Amino acid sequence: EYSDGYYKITIGWLLVCLLTMATQILIVSVIIRACIAKSNACIEHPISIADRWTLRLSKASAVVVAGTFMGRELMDSVNFAMIGELLEAGRGRETAISCTTRILTTVLIAV
Repeated sequence: EYSDGYYKITIGWLLVCLLTMATQILIVSVIIRACIAKSNACIEHPISIADRWTLRLSKASAVVVAGTFMGRELMDSVNFAMIGELLEAGRGRETAISCTTRILTTVLIAV
């Protein structure tokens, strides 16, 4: 169980998870910086009632969809932790670190 190949696979998977999280953090930071740069532009004419409701409904739809995806990611992390505990002889460090990085990434994206 604790052979050379075992450590290569477990540490390799952990590195894949950490690199994925780093890539997601990079993408989110680029998007946030782009939104901050564009947020200073104001609309120079008044918005009609139809446009205002369209904007509000699209925002509400985006929040619902994003919340659904975040909930799915959190449930996937819990499922991953439970399967890891069932398949391993107890709680493994790799599973705990992977779940923690997944949950932190989800929380970071939500904030």
